[in-house]
Amino acid sequence: MVDVVGIIGGSGLEKLFPKGIWYTYKTPYGEVEFLETIVEGVRVYFVPRHGREHTKPPHRVNYKGNLWFFKVKMLSTLLLQTLLVLLGKCLSLA
Repeated sequence: MVDVVGIIGGSGLEKLFPKGIWYTYKTPYGEVEFLETIVEGVRVYFVPRHGREHTKPPHRVNYKGNLWFFKVKMLSTLLLQTLLVLLGKCLSLA
């Protein structure tokens, strides 16, 4: 069995996969853009959370479509890359 890894990431992470090829997959929840590549014998599917052009705001991200896509691909591993930004005036650490 070939390992299959899925990655949901943010802007710029796709640069880690310069040999990847972009595709579009239709799910019941809309289209999902993804990059497919092989890294050291492991098939990798990368989905940019905010779209290929990084233009989708958080309320427009196709969360259900992304997860449906990965379910269909029968992953052995799913990695999520996130960034949490906290504004000092909004959070009291005292």
